[in-house]
Amino acid sequence: MTPDEELQVFKLISTAGTAKSAYMEAIKHAKDGRADESPALIADGDANFLESHDVHLEMISSAAQGINAPASLIQVHAEDQLMATEVTKAFARELVDLYRMIDVMQNRIDELEKKINAA
Repeated sequence: MTPDEELQVFKLISTAGTAKSAYMEAIKHAKDGRADESPALIADGDANFLESHDVHLEMISSAAQGINAPASLIQVHAEDQLMATEVTKAFARELVDLYRMIDVMQNRIDELEKKINAA
């Protein structure tokens, strides 16, 4: 593997990892009742995911042209990071929505309990 190929692999790992961290942080914020902060974190994750996807596309294009050597373990790890991030991205969006719904429902329950207790 050439130094440029190594740089691509590590850039893919780094950007995918940063994206995954942003998605996980969005879930945590939503779980903690701060779902209003989640969209910015998801957008940050999306930007990093797009960057990692672009790096991946460059790597695939090079492989298709026969430019680089057979896959190394670190390249396999990079692919794994990208796939895990893609799954995390999908779940983050769903979980943030679910936590928002839970917050709305909990607020309604709290209001009803106040009305019952006031009666």
